[in-house]
Amino acid sequence: DPARRAYLASPERTDVADDLPRLTPPITIIWGERDALIPIAAAERIRAAHPAAELITLPGAGHVTQADAPREVAAIIRARLG
Repeated sequence: DPARRAYLASPERTDVADDLPRLTPPITIIWGERDALIPIAAAERIRAAHPAAELITLPGAGHVTQADAPREVAAIIRARLG
């Protein structure tokens, strides 16, 4: 996939997993199961970098989860903000 190759080759790309140890809980990671740009394994690595993090995967959603599953993403955010 050309978009994925371009992203991976980008010098501006950052690995957010490096920043996670500085964050305090709660951390919720929302990931589209059909993300063709960044595979789900990346989400699992991010979650593993911060044991208190929660990973929520959205079936049928791709890389832009808020566009692919707006109601689900909004519900997750609302629930976390209480």
